[in-house]
Amino acid sequence: MSASHKYSKRKKWEKEDMSAAIIAVREKRMGYLKAAKHFNVPRSTLFRFVNDNDSSTESVMNKVIGRRPVLGTDIENMLVEYILTMENKFYGLTRMDLRRFAYQLAIKNNIQNAFKDGFAGRYWLKGFLKRHKEILSIRQPTATSQARANGFTKERVDEFYDNLDKIQADKPFPAARIFNVDESGLSIVQSKIPKIIARKGKKQIGAMTSAERGSLITIVVCMSPAGIFVPPMLIFPRKNMTEALMRGAPVGSIGRAHPSGWIQTNLFTQWFQHFVEYVKPTESESSDSNPAVFGNYTDSSDDIAMRNESAVPTDEDAECFFCNGKFSEDKRGEEWVKCLICEMWVHGDCGGYESGIYICDYCKN
Repeated sequence: MSASHKYSKRKKWEKEDMSAAIIAVREKRMGYLKAAKHFNVPRSTLFRFVNDNDSSTESVMNKVIGRRPVLGTDIENMLVEYILTMENKFYGLTRMDLRRFAYQLAIKNNIQNAFKDGFAGRYWLKGFLKRHKEILSIRQPTATSQARANGFTKERVDEFYDNLDKIQADKPFPAARIFNVDESGLSIVQSKIPKIIARKGKKQIGAMTSAERGSLITIVVCMSPAGIFVPPMLIFPRKNMTEALMRGAPVGSIGRAHPSGWIQTNLFTQWFQHFVEYVKPTESESSDSNPAVFGNYTDSSDDIAMRNESAVPTDEDAECFFCNGKFSEDKRGEEWVKCLICEMWVHGDCGGYESGIYICDYCKN
C-alpha cells in the first residue's frame, strides 16, 4: 500500500463544522461527544483541537498533518524561487534535477534525511509538488535557441508596439487590414525534450537548446486579428523545387527551394508579391482598403553573404578556425569569410568557400 493511499481518508471533515464544534465545546455549550455527533466531526480530533489553547481556531484547523518536510519551509520556499528563476532563464529543472538538488541541499545544510544514491525519493518529489501545487506544475517546454531567447526582450516588444501606435495614430487601420507575418523553422529531425517543473498557469514554457540540428523547412505565415489567413510559403532545403513537395499543403500555398532552407531577401520579395495578390490592396489612400503588415523577418539573405564575401576581420588577432593562421600575419591577401551561425572567421580556401552564404562544416553537422 502506497503512503498516499494509506492516509487518503484523513481530514475528511468540513472546516466550518470543525470550527463550530471547537467554539461550542470551548464555550461549554456542548460536550465532546454531543458536539462530535451534532457537527459530524471525529471526537478524538475535536478533543485534540480544543485542548490546543495556544493557537486560534483557524490556525489549529490549518495545521499540516503527517511528517514535517525534510528540508523545512524556509529552504523549500527558496527552492521554489530558484526553480522559477531557472525556468524564466530557459534552463528549467527536470524532476531528476530537482531530486538531485534536494539531496545536495540536505547534505550541504547538515539536514538529517533518508535520501539514497544521491537523489531525493519519489515520494519526497510528489509531496514537494503537492505542497506547492498553487505555484508549480510539470510542464512540457518548447525548444528555444539562444538567438531567439536573446532576441525576444522587453525592449524589442516595446519597440514593436510603439511603432504600431504611431501607425495607428496616423491611419487607424481596422482589424481586417492589419497583418502579422512571421517565419518559423520546422525541423525534420525529431528531438524529445524532457518535461520540467515550471510556474502553474504560465502559457509559454521554453527550454534552451543548441542551434537547430538537421535540415529545416521554413514556413512563412501571415494572419490578421480578424482571422483572415494568407496561405503560407514553404521553403525547402534543396536547390530545385518540385511540386510533389506541396502535396497536402494548405490550399493556395506556394513553395520555394533554397540550399539553406532559410528565408532570403529574394524569397521574401516573392512572398510579398503572393501577399499582395491575395489581399488585393487598392490605389486608394483609405486605411480600409490598404493593409498594414508587421513582421518579424530576420535577414539571412544573399546580400549579407556578398558583404561578408568582401569583408575582413576587424580584429588583427583573428585566427582562422581551421589552420590557426592570424589575420595580422596574412601577407598574401587571402580571402576571409565568416560563418553565418557561429561567426568564426576562416580562410576561404581552408573552409572550402565558393560563393554566397558560408556555413562551416561544424555548424552544418
